[in-house]
Amino acid sequence: MSHLRSADGLELVPKVAERLLQELIEAEATTKIGAEWGEHTDTRTTWRDGHREKTVTAQAGDLELALPKLRAGRP
Repeated sequence: MSHLRSADGLELVPKVAERLLQELIEAEATTKIGAEWGEHTDTRTTWRDGHREKTVTAQAGDLELALPKLRAGRP
């Protein structure tokens, strides 16, 4: 736990921000698709097709995010 205490935990801020944003991105993709990762439904018209890497600069620092590629049509 000593690694959490160094520099008052400031080095954790970018990692926490990165994780939070990634979770929000995945939740938005799930909502748009209408299905969880790996879930198959008859009404689904969009699916995930991998991710593309994106670096976002924020006050917390540079955040490395994976943006889902979404494909329309039947898989």
